[in-house]
Amino acid sequence: MTAPSDTVVRATVLRLASFDEAGIISQSLAHTGGFDAVAQLLTADDPQTASAHLPHPIDKQAVEKLRSDFARTGGWDSGAIDVAAMAEHDARLIAFDSPEYPTRLKSSGTSAPVALWVTGSGHLAEAVEESVTVTGARASTQYGDHVAEELAHDLVRSGTAVISSTGFGIDTAAMRGALMATDSGDELPRALAVLPQGLDIIYPQGNASLHRQLTGRGMLVTEAAPGAQPTRAMFLRRARVLAALSQASVIVEAGQRSGALGVAARAHELGRAVGAVPGPTTSAASAGTHRLIKQGTAMLVTDADDVLAVIDR
Repeated sequence: MTAPSDTVVRATVLRLASFDEAGIISQSLAHTGGFDAVAQLLTADDPQTASAHLPHPIDKQAVEKLRSDFARTGGWDSGAIDVAAMAEHDARLIAFDSPEYPTRLKSSGTSAPVALWVTGSGHLAEAVEESVTVTGARASTQYGDHVAEELAHDLVRSGTAVISSTGFGIDTAAMRGALMATDSGDELPRALAVLPQGLDIIYPQGNASLHRQLTGRGMLVTEAAPGAQPTRAMFLRRARVLAALSQASVIVEAGQRSGALGVAARAHELGRAVGAVPGPTTSAASAGTHRLIKQGTAMLVTDADDVLAVIDR
């Protein structure tokens, strides 16, 4: 069999990572810094000969399961299919060992994605060097949408990229504001959306227009393989990436059980700045942001200047 290309190896390993509940792949990459050890672990006649590339003690059953998943999903052919599929969408793979892989994301430890599929021009690591995540409730209010749009618009005008998603509510408003402030002459994308699904899947369908705009004028980022539908696990993974990619995370609106609070919690764990926008005391949509401020997890912010001050503190 012809040896797979480096890109095919990385695409295959990324697809396998979704089955790797024990984190064998992440452990190996963190321990060795390269994909060769993972490839050897998957294909060696005796996996024990490759176990030296893993921190000890290793979970032998987890390794065998990973090798079984590799064979079951088609081996290197699965990665080759993914690479071909993404080429049709002008997407590229940025692996953990690529210069374009953001250092800030890599520093999040074994929870960092082993690779990312990306659409859009520009260098990802450079694009997020000065960036803020703006996110919040899907069931947002008119007030929240207005604040998110203005906040994102002013951040981009200040030279700061805005990271969010294509989800309804606050995230849509943030991406809309960032795109409105984007200059066609910018070398780097200023509006970046992290997705919980494959780049060839539009989700939610109601935001197909936003998806297209970001493909052409911003950047779409995901660790999901082509064809992968959004799942609860991938929403949780997306929250970790949103928190890790940027210098700070700002929660505009969030109910008591909003998933956006997970972004704030993860950012706080990573030692990143967290901001929260206050809302009406009677608004359930702001109950989560008020709690973040009361707990001291987040700084109170009302505009882009406040956010930039949080970053510079």
